[in-house]
Amino acid sequence: MSPVGRRALVLSTAVGLTAVIYAANLFTPPAVRLGLFYLVPLLFVTWYENALWGGVFTLGAMALRLMVEL
Repeated sequence: MSPVGRRALVLSTAVGLTAVIYAANLFTPPAVRLGLFYLVPLLFVTWYENALWGGVFTLGAMALRLMVEL
């Protein structure tokens, strides 16, 4: 697999995981806290890509979490 294809696969998988966690967070009661699960795609991207992409996903996960919490 080419490096560009690998990056696309890693990033699309991480976006999909983040979307699933966000949807689960929306539909669960407030007593159930799913905030730690946002670390899974973040760590996945940081491990397979680099810290820059990890930082991008950190900002995205923080924004999604704030939207759910407020």
